[in-house]
Amino acid sequence: MTCFTALATPLRVIVLAGLCGVCLSPLAADEVTLKNGTRFEGRSTPLFGLGTGPRGGKNRGPTTVYNVTMVDTGLARYFVPRTQVAEFVADQMGGQNQVFKLPQHGRSGAVAIQQIGRFLKVTPFDEWGRRQITINAGGKERVVIQAITEISPDYLKLEGMNHRWDSGMATSSLPRKTLAALLEKATKPDDPDHRMAIVRFYLQAQMYRDAKQELVAIEKDFPEFADNVKDVRLQLTQMQAKQLLDELSLRRAAGQHQLVYQSTLKFPSENVSRSILRDVTEMTADYENKKQQRELFVTKIHELPNDLSNKDHAEAVNKLADSLIAEFNISTMDRLESFFLYAKDGGLPADEQLALAISGMVVGSSYAETDLDRALRLWKARELVMEYLAVLPAEAYRRQEILVELDELEGIDAASIARILPLLPSAVKTPQAVVGAPFEVALPAQEEEPAVNYTVILPPEYHPGQNYPMIVALREQGKTTQQEAEWWAGTAERAGQAQRHGYIVIAPEYAAPGAFAHTYSSDSHHSVVEAIYDACRRFQVDSDRIFLSGHGMGGDAAFDIGLSHPDMFAGVIPICGVIRNNCQFYWSNAEHLPLYVIGGELDRDVPNENSGVLMRMMMQGYDLIYVEYIGRGREGFYEEIHKLFTWMALQTRPRTLRDYEMKTMRETDGRFYWFEAQGLPNTISVTDWTNRRRRGKRAMPLKVHISPGNTISISSGAERNTVWLSPDVVDFDSRLRVNMKNRMRYNDFPEADLETMLEDYRRRGDRQQIFWTRLDF
Repeated sequence: MTCFTALATPLRVIVLAGLCGVCLSPLAADEVTLKNGTRFEGRSTPLFGLGTGPRGGKNRGPTTVYNVTMVDTGLARYFVPRTQVAEFVADQMGGQNQVFKLPQHGRSGAVAIQQIGRFLKVTPFDEWGRRQITINAGGKERVVIQAITEISPDYLKLEGMNHRWDSGMATSSLPRKTLAALLEKATKPDDPDHRMAIVRFYLQAQMYRDAKQELVAIEKDFPEFADNVKDVRLQLTQMQAKQLLDELSLRRAAGQHQLVYQSTLKFPSENVSRSILRDVTEMTADYENKKQQRELFVTKIHELPNDLSNKDHAEAVNKLADSLIAEFNISTMDRLESFFLYAKDGGLPADEQLALAISGMVVGSSYAETDLDRALRLWKARELVMEYLAVLPAEAYRRQEILVELDELEGIDAASIARILPLLPSAVKTPQAVVGAPFEVALPAQEEEPAVNYTVILPPEYHPGQNYPMIVALREQGKTTQQEAEWWAGTAERAGQAQRHGYIVIAPEYAAPGAFAHTYSSDSHHSVVEAIYDACRRFQVDSDRIFLSGHGMGGDAAFDIGLSHPDMFAGVIPICGVIRNNCQFYWSNAEHLPLYVIGGELDRDVPNENSGVLMRMMMQGYDLIYVEYIGRGREGFYEEIHKLFTWMALQTRPRTLRDYEMKTMRETDGRFYWFEAQGLPNTISVTDWTNRRRRGKRAMPLKVHISPGNTISISSGAERNTVWLSPDVVDFDSRLRVNMKNRMRYNDFPEADLETMLEDYRRRGDRQQIFWTRLDF
């Protein structure tokens, strides 16, 4: 039976459905939007608990309570707390997907694959859409023949031929030549309707280059379809132009301005809509304007000193002119907004224009000064701070001298230094640094602490004037730190998503070279934390947007280190990780820490092992996404990477929490946001994880609260406690009270301490969270 279905406008192409495996599948899907802005499309189902089988849980009591919302995309299931759902739109018809069926004969397996370990060997798909996978399943080595039975723009359906095993994989994971060959087998090459169905498929999959090639072939093979091909080609041109414009906008936000500017000059204009061309023209004009602003800035910095009556001022400005010009960049231009308001028309005297330029570069446009004397003192303070941060250990005495010099600078107070620090270039130089390719950073062992080594990949056009988000990637067993970094950032030859989005990637060596399991040791924490601190000192890192991730045992470590140091991260992404040991006590530390957990449905017993803790988080309404790939085991799940970057773009670390409770069991896990505890009781800090029963073992709670009356209340069983203070935490203009163990431990006005501020910055390199003083109890 033959059935014809018209393609939805504006493509206006007739395709054949229901013949030789070519069909249209309706795109009926629910839309679920979370409070953090993440959006999913798929079949939505409310659940009592995690999972769709026994792990779905039982409803207890007379009232049905659905704790979890599951969104099934066909490739994976997304589980989120019901209370995190901000908007739900049911059964939206988005159109129709072009789907191709591949008949696969010979399925006869009676043995079901219930658990999957590592893939031992995988052959490429052959011309019939079949491949062989050697897997470790339930402790036994099995060779499974997998076949593609359905091809949609988003994913492929896979079935086991000699074992019962249904799963899927992203269509984008299939080599394009293989995909084209399979589409040819699923259709009739001599039928123009079938060939147009392939074009529709490519358009839905956003494979525009392939769609264009197929249109050229159709026009050659079927001249009578020239008008239809022309219409589709026009629509394809618009899609490609819109895709390119979106890419340029993304790269622009990532600070890759040279690439964007050159691309706008070469942007195709033929048959492109006016709205798209207008956006491109505006982007080009903005870059041209910035070029003119740079020329104006250079001219003014050289000419304005000649108009100064004070010769000492003129000499001082001339000395720093080259440094000002060297730091001028598109990424630093916003600091000079106040300067440019008056630079063109000369509405201000020369000294005030120069003051705005100098002070703006030091503290930003919002705090720019028109007093040239003060602007020069700010520049001097900046130089002293940079020297302080660069002092070698053997010359530590110099730091005290610099503190004295800063104190003697008139009008330079703690607030001034707090504004200078976020805009400083990196204090630590890295001669071996390259852009877009991996390089190594090695820190020698310090006293009793081990050496720290990590791999770095910087994004294209990296510039010290721009802050970059950072991914901390923990390697899988059997892999290198370079391989883990390249999973995110790609290579010099083939850039990955982190480079595209403008992320720094570091991969610390947190485990012994031959390790096949995370040890939960203080050394692993030290390696990761110190690598982060060093990277923040060495590179221009946005500390409010640091993300921790890991594969395999690196996923185990991501759970452990993320829950132990939640204040350091904007989000944690464990991939095929297991929640064990300390994590089972620390799960409530994730109350303010977004988690994006990825795993395979058949990955050993991991889903069941994790479900208890994840379910507790779900019931508490934590910001948690748990992704379970259907029929998949222990893999890398690169298919998820685009969703990960969309999610990361929405996350920012909370700088100040006024009321929180954290759990700790280790000396390494004592600092949380603005409170730090050291000296834990042995009953808490000494844990033998080989003893499965661990009788009496518990975590120590640390509770802090700041009242509206500027009173801090602390509950801690540690020997030593520190409160880190800044105007973001408490009011420095009001009396502060600190209560601990039913005693008032502090009752005074907090005072800024420059040494505390600089030492904490020198230690952690955190540009976004700067503490002005500390109180120790």
